[in-house]
Amino acid sequence: MRAARKSAVAIIAGLATTISVIGTAGSAMAAETRAPSETAAKTASVGTAIKDPSVKVPQVKQVTQPKYTASKGGVSAASTTTCYTYSNGRGDLCQWYLPNYGQSRGGFYNASTDLRYNYFLTSGWGQNSWMSNKAESAYNYDYYYRYAVFTGPNYTGDWGGITPRSGVNYNQTYKNDVESAYQY
Repeated sequence: MRAARKSAVAIIAGLATTISVIGTAGSAMAAETRAPSETAAKTASVGTAIKDPSVKVPQVKQVTQPKYTASKGGVSAASTTTCYTYSNGRGDLCQWYLPNYGQSRGGFYNASTDLRYNYFLTSGWGQNSWMSNKAESAYNYDYYYRYAVFTGPNYTGDWGGITPRSGVNYNQTYKNDVESAYQY
């Protein structure tokens, strides 16, 4: 009986943590100021690390400030880049249309509440299409911060973290299903 009570308490405590994360995720302002719990970030895997030695991490240009594409088709895409690292050690979350950093890529710096307004910019399959629900791999070019990726807009749905200076092929939960992301 005692073991069953401890299990119930652990489940309830886990539920409370989940509710608090989901409860504050709906607003962009809350997402800017909160960080997902470290326990949740360690258990929420967004994909498999790309360890194949034949798959090289694409080198991107280092610049002093974020450079953004101002608009795409009349819709503001204020944070779409071709992926950069910055002289202060910060960097973009870069996503690719296909696994193993394949075909067209696009990135954004810090956060995007809705990836329908961010585009794959480089040549290749997927070029000029929005990133929402279309990315199959990603790389975090930041040296300090993780990126949390979400399956819903405005930081909702399932989420997981991508650690600094690492890349993944998205798993079934996130493959062609990432709709928003931010740094934490």
